[in-house]
Amino acid sequence: MSKLQKSMPTFIGEDLLTRVDPILKPGKKLHVLVTHDESIFFTNDGKKFLWHKHGDMPFYVKGHGCSLHVSDFLTETFGRLKLPVDATVTEERDLTREACVIIKPGGNVDNWKLKDLIQQMTKKAIPIFETLHPGATAVFAFDQSTAHTAYASDALLVSKMNLRPGGKQPKLCCTVFNGVEQHMVFPYDHPDKDLHGQPKGMEAVLREHGLWEDRLKAKCKKCRQRDFSPERSICCATRILSLQPDFLSQRPLLQEVIESFNHKIVYYPKFHCELNFIELFWGAAKVYTRNLCDYKWSSLQKTVPEALDSVSLSQIRKYARKTCRLMQKYRDGLTGPEAELSEKRRSSHRCVCKSLYQNFNETLL
Repeated sequence: MSKLQKSMPTFIGEDLLTRVDPILKPGKKLHVLVTHDESIFFTNDGKKFLWHKHGDMPFYVKGHGCSLHVSDFLTETFGRLKLPVDATVTEERDLTREACVIIKPGGNVDNWKLKDLIQQMTKKAIPIFETLHPGATAVFAFDQSTAHTAYASDALLVSKMNLRPGGKQPKLCCTVFNGVEQHMVFPYDHPDKDLHGQPKGMEAVLREHGLWEDRLKAKCKKCRQRDFSPERSICCATRILSLQPDFLSQRPLLQEVIESFNHKIVYYPKFHCELNFIELFWGAAKVYTRNLCDYKWSSLQKTVPEALDSVSLSQIRKYARKTCRLMQKYRDGLTGPEAELSEKRRSSHRCVCKSLYQNFNETLL
């Protein structure tokens, strides 16, 4: 990420309204970070603290109530990934005005799956980005949820394969070995009619690669214990096949889709949502909805779009700058509490006890 930041624009000034593009070498493209996240707004999510007369406690509605699921993208350049009001939309691209998708989640209503995110990417986010940033490369940033790192149903994954042909193993996609296309299912002109159109399995694929050895097990004991030592490369069929170039180059479905449009993808570290500046954006939007909460479903549907637009571009850029500083502190070796403490400013006579700084790096003392 630090290498990509050198090709990204920066913003200066008191309100970060002045954009400064990097000086790029010939053949290099401008990169723009596009961060993504999802959040849920509830009907009964109102103020939790308020002043009231003694003995006159307000009544709160129990439960969360109905909810709205929001999937949105943010950039430092334009804020929310949406076209300006004065932007002209050509009929050729059939663009929507914004990349945001709002649904009502629930078992009998709407569901949000990976295919919905991919459709949002291909139909909205990527076309809008390319309209706003012609010639630039998007760096889409996602958290490491199971949906965002999921593979296609026909992806080249050894874990889905059996040792023998047929069975319940899925039919994997075609691949290329030594410059020759290799099919992962038996052809319909195969001598054994029972194998027509059936998945090959690891043994047949390894025989075609010239890597099969007699008495080779599907998975050895060490691999079952997730002991993948570099010196053990031919211990079992699973290990041998997983180290082949075509299997090693297999990417998650979301990454394949984004890279097919010549853009890039990065993932935030696990359990570090504080590095995603859209989290601060959600917080500001929910403050807006809580202040206007009247515990009505119709009001929530009206308030949520207003809340998303209530956060200014300057504020979004400040959020991004804060997370950028936090990333750099992690690179410098600070822990989470140390990085958070270093963000706090001391004013007047109030200061932090020196004992709290004993683990800080010398550069911060």
